[in-house]
Amino acid sequence: LQYSAVKRLLPSLVDSPEKLRKHVRHMVANIVLDFAYGYQLENEDDPLLKILDDNINVFAIAVKPGAFLVDHFPFLRHIPDWLPGAGFKKLAAETKARMYYSRDEPFRKVKAKLRAGEAKPSFVANSLSELGKDDESDEDVDTIKRVAGAISGAGTDTTASTIMAFILAIALNPEVMRKAQQELDKVVGPNRLPEFADLPALPYIDAILKETLRWFPVVPSALPHATIADDFYEGYAIPAGSIVIVNTWKILHDPNIYLQPYGFRPERFAPDKQGVTPERDPTATGNFGYGRRMCAGKNLAQATVWLTISTLLSVYEFTNARDLDGKKLDSGRAIQPVGGAICRPMDYIVDITPRSKEAEALIRQLEYS
Repeated sequence: LQYSAVKRLLPSLVDSPEKLRKHVRHMVANIVLDFAYGYQLENEDDPLLKILDDNINVFAIAVKPGAFLVDHFPFLRHIPDWLPGAGFKKLAAETKARMYYSRDEPFRKVKAKLRAGEAKPSFVANSLSELGKDDESDEDVDTIKRVAGAISGAGTDTTASTIMAFILAIALNPEVMRKAQQELDKVVGPNRLPEFADLPALPYIDAILKETLRWFPVVPSALPHATIADDFYEGYAIPAGSIVIVNTWKILHDPNIYLQPYGFRPERFAPDKQGVTPERDPTATGNFGYGRRMCAGKNLAQATVWLTISTLLSVYEFTNARDLDGKKLDSGRAIQPVGGAICRPMDYIVDITPRSKEAEALIRQLEYS
């Protein structure tokens, strides 16, 4: 699933590096939609991708506490749509229609293909086949539809933003890039691309993945949770039923937990001979959420980012990070997030060059395969 999408990404970075973010988002969306529905985007301007983008942009705004006046004054939900200040109702109606379409339309296409015996393996196709029914009024079928919608809706932007954060970090830290490439050269060599089977032999690549997740958490605050019992934390009484929002960004940049937290230092997650890492794994300190509402796509996301990181480092060098005005970036500016509940790195430009003749030949071979 991930192999073909990542391989298609490589030639596009040579041909149009200025579209880096667009290429990465297209790659991730293809992986997520293929996993959920067996669906392949027609191109980078596929209408479904545009709808998913619009949905996640509205979601990122809507989940911010107090984003709309109605959050403070719930009675406003009863005012007529045409009154000043009721624009949230139009936005909600438009978003609802888009979200239902992006959830229902791909699902029904899979149902039709299953009945015709033409469905590709996917989460929906496999789940419906195992269930033996596809009536959407059935609770189990409806659950499958909703889960697939959540996968496609939430998985694209977060994963793509993590990959963009990695590329920015590696361009700002050439010593990290060189160390990773030395490990790849030793384990993988110049004549093939990394595979998941290589993962145990590439501990520094895994450390880069974890440091990317820590350095730039794309969901800086966890989704709201409610306490199920009275609690007492650092002098604060928290009654049962209180809404609690965890500041994940603060935890992952706490100098009491992580040394030089604003620096990009994969060594903090490099295991010793006993397999112990010097600092705490960010996936255990909230990067993918907490408790029963932890991110359901954690494993797919981590696998996708790991394969992308290792593949890009095996064939490319990323250098000369700068903003859109051409001004050189440093870590202090680069780490400033853009967005709301779901954030991404600032827009940037990097130079992307094949790291050797062998790497360039491998990339061109993929272009014509």
